[in-house]
Amino acid sequence: MMHEGHASEADINGHVDGWIKAHQPLFDSWVKTALAAQQ
Repeated sequence: MMHEGHASEADINGHVDGWIKAHQPLFDSWVKTALAAQQ
């Protein structure tokens, strides 16, 4: 999509939000791992 001119900050944020919603369990595991690593 970005190569089709959808590269504004709002477009990118929309892509990110959509990806996170579609992959929520994976994203949550990454956040959990990152939080554990900083302790």
